[in-house]
Amino acid sequence: MTSLSESIARMRNNPRQWQAFRTEGQCVVLAPPGSGKTEVLTTRMAWDLLHHISEPRGTACVTLTVAAAEQLRARVEELHHFRRPNIFIGTVHSFLLNEIIIPFAALLGRHDLSTITIVGESQAEAILNSIVYDVYGPHADIRNIPSTVRINRRRMATDEQWGRHDARMKIIADRYVEALHAEGLTDFNELVELAIEMTEHSDLVRRALTAKYPRIYVDEYQDLEPGLDRVIQTLCLNPGAGCQLFAVGDPDQAIYGFTGTMPELLERLACHPQVTPVTLETNYRCGRRIIAMAQTFKESAAAVTDRDGGTARAQCCPTGFAEQCRYTVDWITEARDRYPLHEIGVLCPANEQCEQVADTLRQAGIPALYRSRDDYRLTRVTMFIEACAAWCCFGKETSHYRLADLLRTWRYMLADQWTTQKDVQLTAVLLDQSRVAASASALNFVEAIDAAGMQSVLTRPRLAIDALEVSKLRTAVQPGPTGHAPLAELAERARLTDRVEVRTMTASKGLEYDAIAVLGLDERRIPYFAADWDAAEMREERRKFYVTLTRARDELLLLYSGFVEWRSGKTSSSGPSRFLDELGLIDDTDGW
Repeated sequence: MTSLSESIARMRNNPRQWQAFRTEGQCVVLAPPGSGKTEVLTTRMAWDLLHHISEPRGTACVTLTVAAAEQLRARVEELHHFRRPNIFIGTVHSFLLNEIIIPFAALLGRHDLSTITIVGESQAEAILNSIVYDVYGPHADIRNIPSTVRINRRRMATDEQWGRHDARMKIIADRYVEALHAEGLTDFNELVELAIEMTEHSDLVRRALTAKYPRIYVDEYQDLEPGLDRVIQTLCLNPGAGCQLFAVGDPDQAIYGFTGTMPELLERLACHPQVTPVTLETNYRCGRRIIAMAQTFKESAAAVTDRDGGTARAQCCPTGFAEQCRYTVDWITEARDRYPLHEIGVLCPANEQCEQVADTLRQAGIPALYRSRDDYRLTRVTMFIEACAAWCCFGKETSHYRLADLLRTWRYMLADQWTTQKDVQLTAVLLDQSRVAASASALNFVEAIDAAGMQSVLTRPRLAIDALEVSKLRTAVQPGPTGHAPLAELAERARLTDRVEVRTMTASKGLEYDAIAVLGLDERRIPYFAADWDAAEMREERRKFYVTLTRARDELLLLYSGFVEWRSGKTSSSGPSRFLDELGLIDDTDGW
């Protein structure tokens, strides 16, 4: 059997998956962790491309992150090798920019969008804070003002919703957009607004998109912001809409409320009269005990499992977070006899805790990967650069990257600038760099890829998001006090095996490991103290803990000290997290 037929055969043995696969018309699949929703989504997409979507028409599959998009692309490629130009698999913002805004801007008279420069996160924060201080005064306490402005913009707040806040908030939002435009910049919120304007107000745009993409697939629907939900509704569900929707998601895994997402959007979608909801109920990932613990924090119906086993224990480290880090080193040293290092995850509530535990692991000789909040983000191009570095430093067998795959991404980047000679140039760069990988600098490596053709194509609007992050990558590899950043350091970021991954609890969503250590489970940190005064925030804190628990297949280690050490140097002694108490994991002999 082919990979596609094998996948279909597996779904026949699961009635709910089979129902989702067979459902015609608009469909939303509500899927708990480990329930096979990615296989359902990609198998349905591949089947539709073969049997329901004839060329030259194609399909669009959107998700939240580049890493998730790459996983979906690889899964579809495994099922069937499609040689069709109109297949889009990427992030939601990339879809809005490259499939809606850029193609139709000139047609709608928006010649100002012929060049788009996305503002960087740090620059955006500086512009916004400057306006906030200008409006409120240089000595004002502005801690919650910028975040309120950002969330209201992401949620496409109406005048009535803005009116529930200080009137100066809306003034700040308007001045912020004006400041961006004055510098020739735009941000992701404005991309969403532009896409809404084009799809809602132009019948021509809607008809063109329907013709090109008659079926749209959405992964992790609960993570869509309201503006993105409006675009999907316009194309698929509003009167006159012509696209067919197949969406998957899980309200219990909605943990990005701080960015403006609203889990109720998925719940409303599932109740839409045109939509058939299908609920998957089996978690194939986690051992039975882990699922039983996670149910404590699950708001919807309980998941079931056919996997026995699963262990979980809590460990008190009474001297503080540094002891939690040292205990984690000892645990990993022992656990690596049972699991490969890349199947061990280390999760923390906060970024500064991730940095501390990653440093502790490295000092103990345990390879650890942690991407800090201030680091460049993963886009298709930055991932390509890292993968090329890994290929040069580790080789095909160890790096697990194939030259053919790298060249395929290279052709996507170059688009109409691609020639066979460009492939030859890139291959020559990689071979030259591989010969001197032990002593090569990351900066020289990036400059060599720039010269081979990357720098010229990054000026194009379709790669505006990538250009922003590549600029940050170039800054990251500039010479520092100790000299040039080595190429091997860049390559380590793309290593797929033989290293422990360190993530925040929020950033762990979508990942899975055989074993997980969760540090920092102390009251006021988990749940975060501000949630005590906000019921919606407390629900999200509980969902975040549910997501954290369900990252583990077999083993959970939960660490606490009974007090929080804040970056300010202050401590809060409030005992272990109440969530541990709910799970019955607190040892009374520790005095809590």
